[in-house]
Amino acid sequence: MGAQSASAATTQVTAQSWTSYCQSAVWGDTSIESAPSTAMWCRIQGGPAAAGGYTGPVDGVMGINSWMGMQQYLKLHWQYEGPVDGEPGPYTYAAMQRMARATSGNPAVDNGDMGSQNSWNYFNYAVKIQFFGL
Repeated sequence: MGAQSASAATTQVTAQSWTSYCQSAVWGDTSIESAPSTAMWCRIQGGPAAAGGYTGPVDGVMGINSWMGMQQYLKLHWQYEGPVDGEPGPYTYAAMQRMARATSGNPAVDNGDMGSQNSWNYFNYAVKIQFFGL
């Protein structure tokens, strides 16, 4: 549940307007960077947020519309139960953690608190795998 094929995501992603930074950071940066990072925001905008309907620029700056796309994607695939309002909160983070835990297979993803490195790093890893084949 929730797995997105790389080809479907790439098709969705290429319709976006990408900054040169995001183009190089998303595919070129395969190291584990400190999350959350601008490269991670690029991946979210171009991956799950785009799959949820976000059509704005992929510039690494998460705004209300980016988060709304993300929440819509989480609602469709990861049992997000909150409003699609562009304001991330506990329901958004819980769904992001479900995605991270299922993709990484690592139970070390923290419950409820996205402030920890485990949650952000494993979520970033999940987006890399599901949308960009890294």
